[in-house]
Amino acid sequence: MKFKIPFLIPLILILLALCASAQAEEGSSVIVSPLGVSEKTKTLWENALEKHGITGTTFIGAIPGNGYEDKKHPRGFRDAIVFAPSTIDYKKPVEFVFFFHGLEGFGKHDFEVRLAGNIKTLMNDKNFILIFPEMPWSQNTSTPRSRQNKAWTGAKPYEDLNLFSECALVAVYRYFSSELFQHPNTVTLIGHSAGGGALKQAALSGSLDFVQPTKIIFSDADYNDYTKTVWEKYVKYHPECNLKILVRDGDKPHKKTVSFLKRFSGKIPENIDFITLSRKFSHKKIGDQILLWIK
Repeated sequence: MKFKIPFLIPLILILLALCASAQAEEGSSVIVSPLGVSEKTKTLWENALEKHGITGTTFIGAIPGNGYEDKKHPRGFRDAIVFAPSTIDYKKPVEFVFFFHGLEGFGKHDFEVRLAGNIKTLMNDKNFILIFPEMPWSQNTSTPRSRQNKAWTGAKPYEDLNLFSECALVAVYRYFSSELFQHPNTVTLIGHSAGGGALKQAALSGSLDFVQPTKIIFSDADYNDYTKTVWEKYVKYHPECNLKILVRDGDKPHKKTVSFLKRFSGKIPENIDFITLSRKFSHKKIGDQILLWIK
């Protein structure tokens, strides 16, 4: 994604005024959104980082565009986490890694195993910032196993990936480093399990054209033509974008992907990587290595 200063000036001014009250807590590197945050989310995230000995800067809480108002969430809004590890070098290009979790996600397992458990490994060879929005099907909502078609519909300011990504970048610019956007940066989108539905909705709403990912990863995540939609709406027109599809042999995402790939008559485009994992890899285990798939 390119940081478009002329286009974002009005939004930056609004967000900076809005965020003037946000403060990093003394002795920590956690910055709480002035729009609110769930104490449960904040505590689980801090505990996960501490458990794995990870340091860095976090902006956490409500961010417009991602469940800014959600009546099916007990707090009335959903959280998001923006995290930059302490190893980041803002004088070099940065990879923004968006992770869309699966059903009943955004809890202790996602934080401790799937994210913090892999961040330390990723810090060794990636210059990245993690962006982790709470989806409509998180364990904290009253719909932990539904609403897969409600994410990134384009409805402002509630479910709009364009707005969410801009606001997340403004937070980075304001609180992390103003040097960030002096260089070309890249965007990676990862959807695990039901997170594939978020990728599909982003494609349908036109948000992929706005965010401009150079890598899209389906982690055992195609349950309803998700991969096909992302290909048809975005990837086929962007050969610079790598579409990586990881599936467990014999399961529904595997069958859906094989069906989708038949259209190429054995000549799969160079920007598609299709990886079939043996059945010794459980669906959960595939998700547990989620950040390592971006290498």
